[in-house]
Amino acid sequence: MTTEKDQLCVLTDALRPVPFRKGGEVMLIYSVEQLVDALRKFINQEPRVLIVDMPKGRPQLFIGMSKGLGAVDLYPFLASSRSWFASAQTTYSSEDFWITCEGEPSWYPAWAMMPVADAIEIVAYLVGHNELPDTAEWVNLKGQRLFSLHKDCGV
Repeated sequence: MTTEKDQLCVLTDALRPVPFRKGGEVMLIYSVEQLVDALRKFINQEPRVLIVDMPKGRPQLFIGMSKGLGAVDLYPFLASSRSWFASAQTTYSSEDFWITCEGEPSWYPAWAMMPVADAIEIVAYLVGHNELPDTAEWVNLKGQRLFSLHKDCGV
């Protein structure tokens, strides 16, 4: 029997605002494999933002998915409210994306868009290892880079 203590993270489908949710938008996740399976179910659905909340002291992730592309927006230090995007190594889009989150459009820069499978891999690594994967650079909108989840060292 799994307990709340065993819970790895919570995945929330943020397509609709809270008052209009139907009850199945929040999923308790107990393994990286379950997280990957849950994220894959959204690949061919209407564009949306999914939120991954981990236990206190760990990052919060926003995954924007649209038209086969995805982006990962990371809030490693919630107190600073500074976010970092995984920067795609290859350009997959020349246009920015506006993806629905809580019923409102959320902006995802073209340079952060990558195949959804790559975005899911990044999220799985972050959740499973509590560290940044080597497969992506983390950049904020000021052009600063993030090198670790364990100290706010953007330069």
